[in-house]
Amino acid sequence: MGILNEWKINPDDYSGFLERAKGRKVVVLLSSGGLRIVCHLPLLRIIESLGLHIDELWGVSAGSIAGGLWASGRTAAELEDEILSVKKDQIYEFFILTGLRGMFPSKNAEKAGLITGRKLENYIANLVGPCDNPLLDIHDFHVLAYNRSLNCKSVIKVGSKPGTIVISEEKGGIVKVEKGTLANMLRASFSTPVMFRPKRLNGQYYIDGGIAENYPIFTAFRHYEDDVLSGRESRGLLIMGVNIGYSGKFAEKASNIISSVTQCYDIVGNELSRLQIALVEERIKNIGVNCEVITIDPGIYDLPLTDFKRVRSTLETALFKTVERLSNPHTAGKALH
Repeated sequence: MGILNEWKINPDDYSGFLERAKGRKVVVLLSSGGLRIVCHLPLLRIIESLGLHIDELWGVSAGSIAGGLWASGRTAAELEDEILSVKKDQIYEFFILTGLRGMFPSKNAEKAGLITGRKLENYIANLVGPCDNPLLDIHDFHVLAYNRSLNCKSVIKVGSKPGTIVISEEKGGIVKVEKGTLANMLRASFSTPVMFRPKRLNGQYYIDGGIAENYPIFTAFRHYEDDVLSGRESRGLLIMGVNIGYSGKFAEKASNIISSVTQCYDIVGNELSRLQIALVEERIKNIGVNCEVITIDPGIYDLPLTDFKRVRSTLETALFKTVERLSNPHTAGKALH
């Protein structure tokens, strides 16, 4: 039995947290971070145990995978079992020559990457649940990706018609993709440059959403802000999220090219997150809406993409940090209004 299955949660420990959510729109953010994906699971497990309804869920890269599978009906404990049991060869297939192709001028450079991503996309597709999560309508799940063809940020979500997805581009408006699937959405969001080849949807190439927004607080808040200004939303807002990006240190120096690349993304992602959080704080003051932000930082910075042996200990650390952040009524949130 996994860690999350054995974990007994006392709702009284989170009474202050539940009080903060009462009467507000509740939005959950899950950041990018590779194998640190397990750090998202304790928060989802708490939400399940408390029966807290989520109005929106936003995911980027690893966060999109955790969020998408949870939104489709998989429990946090089921996701833990899957992640802890997965083997590298089930999801990764490295092609060095095709990865090197991206270093040279070519019409096919968009397809270059060390990993095609097909194995991981198929693996995710097999995990998609019945899409009946009682705490979140699948249509309220959003994924951030970056449209490499148009050079703009994109929000991808499940369409109202079964088997379709809807893409909102910063350039070009809204596009509906027939026969789009949840797995297609997630694949577009985790297409980390150099590592994974871009995902082609509706004739456009998409790469990792973390390139533009590692922790999707700015886009999620802007979505809420638009609803407030248009009169579609009058409630306050509670944003809670898990940021598993880089936050100031690495336990060890990068030992290979893959570690070097991922650390570079982490560092850039951290700088972007700091800027975007500051922008959100300023925008909240301008519209005068009562808002609270709870960000959980598990403090894990040095888990490589292929170090599956340390995933369990990473989950244990994240669980402790999540409980510490949410159960303490004095430190659970930062009010912004």
